[in-house]
Amino acid sequence: MSRPSKNIDVRLIELGTKRMFQCGIAHLSIRSICIDAQINLGMFYYYFKSKENFIKVLFQKFSEDLTSRWYKECADISSSIEKLKKAINMTARMMKEQRGTIEALFKDFDFSNQTYMSILKEIHSVWESFYINLIDECKRDSYINSEIESEKALSILFGSVKEYAKLCEMKNSQDYYERVNELIEFLIEKLK
Repeated sequence: MSRPSKNIDVRLIELGTKRMFQCGIAHLSIRSICIDAQINLGMFYYYFKSKENFIKVLFQKFSEDLTSRWYKECADISSSIEKLKKAINMTARMMKEQRGTIEALFKDFDFSNQTYMSILKEIHSVWESFYINLIDECKRDSYINSEIESEKALSILFGSVKEYAKLCEMKNSQDYYERVNELIEFLIEKLK
């Protein structure tokens, strides 16, 4: 007989996400999360089977939330180029505002762990598809030169914004958002 949910899985995911961003993946304690959720360890394994599967669920939820936010923010924009600019701007904001959180998450990430790497590849694939689709739309609408490979355009746009974000962080730039918008406009112009 199956047990009623009582949103135990949702509580575990919420607590797990919070802890994952506080202490990173390697220090994520399932026992501690269960104590905070006031459930026994057996219930955790009933819902998630393993710590690796739980981490996969946490990353997927994070990715889905972020992708959903991107789609929601771009929903009312009709121009493909404006959608692309908005999405890049949102990513630049996240890089600045969530930098410490993301660094904490990956500070002790085991890149030799095949399970974790497959999770990252899966998430990267979703995000890459989202941006490639936006770039392809811009190419169809003649905002970006159709002869430029979409992957190259993506690398140019995000590589530049990522490096610029680091530079602004080092210089403690006060006009970061304005300068990122200028950089995005400059890069898009170069891709025409």
